[in-house]
Order: sequence, then C-alpha cells, then structure tokens
Amino acid sequence: MANRLGINTLYVNKAKVFIIFFLGAVFFLTFYLVSPIEFSTWHTLLNAVEKMTIGALIALTLMVLLVFRLILNDNRIRLTANDFLFLAYSLYILLHITIIETSYLNTLFWTENALLVALYICFRNIPNKLSSLVWFGYVLAALLQILYGLSVQTHWFAPEYGLQDIRGSFVNQGPFAEVIVCALILAMGLVLNYRKVILIQKPIIKCVVMLISLSVLALLFTIIAFTESRAAWLACAGGLLFYAIQKFSNRKTKNFFIAKVNKALLLTLLLVLGIGLSKSLYLYKKDSANGRILIWKVSSEMFYDRPITGHGINSFQSKYMNYQADYLKREPTDPYRYLAANNHYAFNEILRIGVEQGIVGIGVLVLVFYLFIGQAKRKMSKNRNNFRSISWTGLISIIIFGLFSYPMEILSLKIIAVSFLAILSGYSKTVFEWPPSEYSDTKNVKRKILFIIVLIGLFIGWSSTNELYKTCRNWNYALFDLSKGNIDGYILFSEKAYERLRDNGDFLSLYGKSLVQAKRYTKAIEVLNEAQLLIPSTTLYIDLGKSYEGIGNYKEAESSWLTASKMVPSLFYPEYLMVKMYYKIGQKGKAIKLAKDLLNNKKIKVHSIEVYELLEELKTISKEP
Repeated sequence: MANRLGINTLYVNKAKVFIIFFLGAVFFLTFYLVSPIEFSTWHTLLNAVEKMTIGALIALTLMVLLVFRLILNDNRIRLTANDFLFLAYSLYILLHITIIETSYLNTLFWTENALLVALYICFRNIPNKLSSLVWFGYVLAALLQILYGLSVQTHWFAPEYGLQDIRGSFVNQGPFAEVIVCALILAMGLVLNYRKVILIQKPIIKCVVMLISLSVLALLFTIIAFTESRAAWLACAGGLLFYAIQKFSNRKTKNFFIAKVNKALLLTLLLVLGIGLSKSLYLYKKDSANGRILIWKVSSEMFYDRPITGHGINSFQSKYMNYQADYLKREPTDPYRYLAANNHYAFNEILRIGVEQGIVGIGVLVLVFYLFIGQAKRKMSKNRNNFRSISWTGLISIIIFGLFSYPMEILSLKIIAVSFLAILSGYSKTVFEWPPSEYSDTKNVKRKILFIIVLIGLFIGWSSTNELYKTCRNWNYALFDLSKGNIDGYILFSEKAYERLRDNGDFLSLYGKSLVQAKRYTKAIEVLNEAQLLIPSTTLYIDLGKSYEGIGNYKEAESSWLTASKMVPSLFYPEYLMVKMYYKIGQKGKAIKLAKDLLNNKKIKVHSIEVYELLEELKTISKEP
C-alpha cells in the first residue's frame, strides 16, 4: 500500500512538472508570436513568415511531447462538445478544398493552419484554471508592440511624431489597434479576477500589482484612442458593451415589468448610439469608408457569380482584382472608381467567406457558432464564469473588427482568437474520453501503435516545415540583395527555389519582375502568366506589358496595360507606357490623342514627383505636330 502511495505521489509530481514546463512553453511561444520580436531581420514581403514557420516548428514539438506523455503515462484524451464542433468544421473545410471547390493552396497556408491547430491542442491541454495565465503573455506582447512603435515609428517622440504614428510591427494601424483592444480586454479580465490570478496573499504586493494593472489599462486605452482605426474603435466599444450586457443580464429582478422596460431602454439606447457612432466614423475618414463600399460592391458580384459553394478556399486574392477591373469597365460613372487600388482583402470576413465558400459555407459556420453558443450557456461557478465571459468578450471584439477589416489575414489575431476558442471549449461539456477505464492491455498496445503513427506524421510535418523555413530564409536574403540591385543573384535564387515556391503568387510576381529587369522577356511572360492566376495586380500587368513589348508583341502589351488601367483607373503609368509605345512604333497620332486625353480627363489621386514627371512628358508628346 505504501509503495503504491509512493508511485502515485511520484506520478502526481511528474504531472505537475510537465504542466509547469508545458504552460511556460506555450506562454513564451504565444508571447513570441504576438510580440514584435524576430530572430533575424525580414523583408516586409515576408513579414509573418518567420513567426509562422518557427512557431509551427515549436508547436509541433510541443505536440510530440504531448504524444509521448500519452504513450508513457497512459493518459486519457478528453474531448468536449466544442472540440467536436471544430473537428467537424475542419473536416468540412478539407471537403470544400478537395471536392466541393478544388483549391490549390500554397505551403504557407498549410503551415499557418498546422500552427493554429497545434496551438489549439496545446491550449486545450492546459488546465482551465491556469489557461488565463497565458493572457499575461498577450498583454506583455502588446506592451512590447507599443514600445517598438515608440522606438521605430516615433523615434521616442521626435518632433512631428506622436502616439498617432504607432503601428508596432504591423504594416498598418488596423491590426495593431485590434491587438491592443484584445490586450485591453484581457488586462481588464486579469484586474477583475485578480484574486484568482494573483496567488500572492500579501496586501501590499496585491496593491502594487493592481496599481500597475490599472496603469496598463490606462495606457492601452490611450493608445487605442490615438490610433485611426475605426474598426478597432467599434470592436473595443462593442466588446466592452457586450461584457457589460452579460453582467447586466445575469442580475435577476423580481419585477418582470421593470426587467422588460430596462431591456427595451437599453436596446433603444444602443440603437441610437450605434446610428450616431456609425455616421460619425463614416464622416471621420470618408474616402476610406467609400473605398470599402467599392470593395463590398465588387465582392458582392463575386458572391453572386458563385452563390452556392463559392469560388474556393483562399481564392479571394486570386480573383478580386479581375472582378474590380470588369466592374469599373462596366460602371464608368461609379462615384468611387478613383478610390480603387490594388487590393486583396474583403474588409468583411462574412462577405469573404461568402465569396470563397458560398451560402453553404456561411450556413455551416452559423450552425457551428450557434451550437458553440449553446454549450457556452452552461452554468458554472462564478470564477470560471468570469474567465469565460472575458474570453467571449475578446472573441466578440474580433468578430466586430472582422465586419470592417481582415483579422483572419493577420497571424497575431488568429492566434489570439484560437486561444479564446480553446478556453471556451475547455468549459463545454465532456462528451468523449479515450481510452475508457476498462481498456485492456491488448488494446493498450494498439493505442501506442496509433500514437507512434501520429508521431511519425508529426515528424514528417516538422521536417517539411523546417525545409520551408530554410527556403524562405534564403528568399529573404535574396530579397535584400535585390533591393541593392543584385538582379542576377535574385534570378539565380528564383530558379533554384521555383519548384518549392511556385505556388506563391508574391514569389512568382517578383521573379517575373526581375526577369523583366534583366530583359529575359520570354521567360518573364511565362512566370508572370502563372503569377496572375494567383495574385493579379496592376504591377504584375504592367510588367507583363513590358515583356510583351520587349518581344515585339505590341497587341498583347496594349491589352496588359489596359487591364492594369481598368483595375485602378487613377493610375497614369499603364497608359503612359501605351503612349510611349505608340510613339516608338510610329503611331504618333494615337500617342498624341491618348496623351491629351490623359492630361484633360484623368484626375490625380496621389500627388508625387513621379506623377508630375509623367505629366510633363505627356505634355511634350501632346504638343507634337
């Protein structure tokens, strides 16, 4: 009996050590993924590749540790109702990719999704009462993003710089602002539940921690106020309001009439505030709002073309610009046509899902979310309910942000959303445990064989991801060499990496551009035609036109530049190239006519030295006898 007690104590101690190590590893992994920290300097084009690949390598390693623990300690796998919902939705996505609307997805897409799935499993293997500790990592990462912005974007408040210039390690303020919003919600959750989170009992230490926490909240609020992301402002207001409504609705009143009146007044107030706030935000940056209206118009046409099953997973960026060109050609009087730009985002996640997966995809997602909410209504203790409420608030904030932006295109926001979903799943009802207690020794052998097969799959995934990381790292070096003018070196790299990266539109576009610069026009046409199937843009069609002109195919050159001009009507450069080509091949009348048309009818959207130089040259040509 004593011996058995010793074995049990040893097992418990090992389990505690593993949980502490595992929690620490997940904490630092998520902190690294959301923070601006990078192990090396990366080109802007590969902004999230390091975090995606290295994060996947670490997450897959943690998965291997989990499998070894299951094999060695005979632990059980506990699945909740929400786990099965996500499994079912993942299977639906795979079905859509392979059968419903076949999609050809690049390796980075699969790597990113492997990272997200692995992180979900890691979060689910952290005890519910400890999962909120990961929130500290997100808050610290957000604070580091602010410090990074202060250093890089404001140069520590140099003249003419301020808080409004901060965007952290992100390309623009929108995603940065939403990360700060999520950090604010999590910091609020830690403050409201500090008794459960802060294990130190000394009153003076608790007071110090609370003062620091409140200071952090004030800082985060200030940063959000200074950002110019209206979507983030709405997400913050909507999320906090959602949290307040949860608290309000949990309070019961004996007077039925008063309860109904209170709810009616609250809904009326929300409606009035919503209308007023929406109008104010629209007028705050009117051109930006109108630009999104144009994107939604074009995206709606994409949806109407394939309303049932959509165009395919991750197909929005490969089709949008062609649809925009067709729409603007068909609607030459659209008031927002000169707000058009190169774009690959829907600025509304529901609309993007509709475009890619159709009504079927939206229906499946709504059903999954409805069942998910059903599980979220389970009664539980006050402390657990508080943590669940904060997770819901953060998730609602990201959903609101997704109505006006593109959070599911940003790795950091995907990771935060996955952590919220995993925490909420941990609070749902357990519906399956494997193996059951009556599991026999024979079946236990089969179990270990199954886990070994899983391990082999994880090792294959790890090896493939490592190779992808090495390729992308070499691509990064080649990009910096290209920026210094080493075109031949970039072409040499591209030739070697072609088979590995040929499913990446950015890689093909730059490979084609470098071939144009090297005057290898025939090969450039081949590569650029592949690229336009994946990520069409005005830049790509301009390069394609130069290639056709280089081999003397002036008709195709003209067609390519016309396509670029239709995509973004405010651009001067494509039609300027047409004027130059007409003049070169002896069609001076055509060149003069087009030059005069550009000078008299095209509005200048972006005032720059390059544009004025083009205009001066067009003026010279238009005055030719």
